[in-house]
Amino acid sequence: MMQSKYVLGIAAVGAAMAVIVAWLIMPGRYDGDLYIQASILIVSANLAVSVTLTILYAYIYTQVPTRFSLALLLVMFTLLLYSVTSNPLLHAACGFWHTNTNYLTILPNLFASVALWALAYISLE
Repeated sequence: MMQSKYVLGIAAVGAAMAVIVAWLIMPGRYDGDLYIQASILIVSANLAVSVTLTILYAYIYTQVPTRFSLALLLVMFTLLLYSVTSNPLLHAACGFWHTNTNYLTILPNLFASVALWALAYISLE
């Protein structure tokens, strides 16, 4: 079973890699917008934790194929898709750049982050 320090490490590496990618592919647009930077960090950390927990719950489902473990797997897959589609890097890659990003646009990602970290804490105890 994975330990909680690995999930934290995976989230930190995922967020750092996303920031590096953002600086490389969007150098002019990325600089100076604190909300975009914060959103990229939060969503990328959420994505890393979502991937980790989806793999963990898939493993649990193969070991204990119950409806509850299947429901956990589906919830994690949904949170994974949310993390992918709410990432500003994906929006920029598709040609849609957020010019009106503010603190209200970051709040849903913060709430998802709290939920993911609670699931990670409970799952890795």
